Amino acid sequence: MDADVYEEACVVFPSGISAGSGHGPSSDTGIRTTQGSEISGEEARFSPDISTADVPNGYIPGVGMGSPGQSQVLTSAILKTISVLTVVVLNICLLGTVIFVAVTVLDLKLSVSQLDQKISADMSDLKMSVSQLDRKISVDVSDLKLSVSRLERLTSTLTSTQHAVISAWPRQVIQGPIKQNAVGTTEGLPGTVEDETTTSAHLKATCPDGYKMYREVCYKVFDTYKTFSQSAETCRADGGTLAMPRDAGINAFLYSLTTELGSNDDFWVGLHDQGQEGQWMWLDGTALGAPGGDGGNYSAWAADQPNSFTGEEDCALLHTGWYDHNCQSAEGFICQVMP
Repeated sequence: MDADVYEEACVVFPSGISAGSGHGPSSDTGIRTTQGSEISGEEARFSPDISTADVPNGYIPGVGMGSPGQSQVLTSAILKTISVLTVVVLNICLLGTVIFVAVTVLDLKLSVSQLDQKISADMSDLKMSVSQLDRKISVDVSDLKLSVSRLERLTSTLTSTQHAVISAWPRQVIQGPIKQNAVGTTEGLPGTVEDETTTSAHLKATCPDGYKMYREVCYKVFDTYKTFSQSAETCRADGGTLAMPRDAGINAFLYSLTTELGSNDDFWVGLHDQGQEGQWMWLDGTALGAPGGDGGNYSAWAADQPNSFTGEEDCALLHTGWYDHNCQSAEGFICQVMP
């Protein structure tokens, strides 16, 4: 039994020192109680009369007195474990924080990207609307200038007619008194054949220099090369617009004017689809094929035209037929004005 006690004490005290005061196994690992009496280890282990109050601090039943270093080792191990756990928890919290920040930044970048795309789309729509508005204003201004030019010519014609009538009236009075012929009609009043010839000479409409008339509209071919918009501006400066061959007769007349120049070039006419691809419009704002031509369905497109071959062919050229072409290309052009 003493050998067993000694082995148990060696397990508790790695240094090999037993719970007693001596070295090696001993038959008596006695202890002193709190009352001052000494009892053996066997008595301490098995005696029911020994209470925990009689056992001094540091005594381990069956082993003997414990070493103070045991508590320190245990406390140190617990502190180290707590420190390691604290570091692990802190690292986990830090990792969670980093992940949260990364996800937040990613969401922010995605939101900014979506906002940029929406702003780009809105700006594109705005630019398109402004461009369409500019084109409409340009067409309206062109129509206004054409109307003003026609009004000025009409005013000039009326003024000439008024002068002719006023100048003819005294001449009729001087020629003699009013006479009545056998059939009861008056003679000597304005309205005779001579006066009508004079008046119609004043009323006869004439075209500007270089223009030729067809169906009371004057046309002129320009063999100078300009873009579509520059050509339209030149025509507006003459008081007109780019020619609009709405029927086969006008189209044939314009083609004959181009052949008179001995030129095999193409010439701009006032037809385009700059507002919306595929919807061809005349410069006066009416759609191609609208009533006013041959049954309202006339067009003279060449074979496989229009084809928008380059993707930016929005203006029409006249040659043997009509061809769509890039509006920024420099070509000849045909103007029309009212006499």
